[in-house]
Amino acid sequence: MRWFVCFALFASFFPAFSWAEDSSSSSTGSLPAASVNASASPSATWERLDDLLSRLENSAEDSSEDSRLLKTSLEDARSRLSELSMRLTESSTRAGELSSSLERCEMLLALSEASLREARMAAARRDTELWLWRGAAVLGVAVGAAGFGWGLANAAAR
Repeated sequence: MRWFVCFALFASFFPAFSWAEDSSSSSTGSLPAASVNASASPSATWERLDDLLSRLENSAEDSSEDSRLLKTSLEDARSRLSELSMRLTESSTRAGELSSSLERCEMLLALSEASLREARMAAARRDTELWLWRGAAVLGVAVGAAGFGWGLANAAAR
């Protein structure tokens, strides 16, 4: 900022130096015009300097306002980042819990499938045993009827 002010001051005095060269190289006939320029030029230079200083002050105020806005934006961004960080932590905790729950569900599903297979095998064995008992009962009734018939036939034949 100081360099800018020094440069602005130097730039504002530079036209005054060039005016001094013009007035020294001019002829004596143009001396009254030079004196008019001499009286107008320093005031114009001071006005330009004053204008430059007011512009610098405005720029400083603008940059101060910009700095304040930037600081506010950074604070907002920092608070949002903190909030997002907390949400990310919560989400990762929930993801871990869901992962554990999913693993338990997977294990329970595998146990349920094994239990279902065993139940189906037991039902198949029971159905097979039921058909065997039915067959044995039918065979027993048939043998008993045949034996009863044979016994009756033997008793009638005697």
